[in-house]
Amino acid sequence: MRLTAVVLAAGQSSRMGAANKLLADLGGRPVLDHVLDLATGPPFTDAVVVTGCDRAAVAEIARQRGVPTVHNGAWGEGMGASLACATAALGPEADGLAVLLGDVPLIRQETLVRLAQAWRQSPAPAIARPVWRGRPGHPVIFDRAFVPDLLGLRDDDGARSVLHAHADRLVRVETGDQGVVLDADTPQALAILRARWDQ
Repeated sequence: MRLTAVVLAAGQSSRMGAANKLLADLGGRPVLDHVLDLATGPPFTDAVVVTGCDRAAVAEIARQRGVPTVHNGAWGEGMGASLACATAALGPEADGLAVLLGDVPLIRQETLVRLAQAWRQSPAPAIARPVWRGRPGHPVIFDRAFVPDLLGLRDDDGARSVLHAHADRLVRVETGDQGVVLDADTPQALAILRARWDQ
């Protein structure tokens, strides 16, 4: 089953001031570049990056990694619009898509593989999500059956409405990987990422 990694890299956190969290340094490379390490490895067959804010800089990072981009001109409307934009660009051969956030770089590759296995092994079209100590994390894998729902997203709630509407299809994958809940949404959160990276 073919699984496309969709990297949402369009928005910007208001809590980061003028700085773009995706372009922030982490171990000598931009945060987004670490996420592309994940998106271009197993279990994904291909990847796409959704651009918006700082389009040129974000697209250049993707270009250097050989990852195509799709631009969300309505990125200011929130994550839902970016996810709908990426879903519209999904190839017909994709059986599912995994939504990776561009500021969540410390997920272990084996966690992604386990998550994809849970999605593939579900007897019905499923939505698979990692959970760390009771906290839901990222990425979230959506079976292609949920594409119509994703195409209708517009606001800043991301895919929350789809998750609620299809709660009976949600497969929770417990993990010891704290990386699924660590992002760079605030200066404090970015400092935590850097400390974890240095370890």
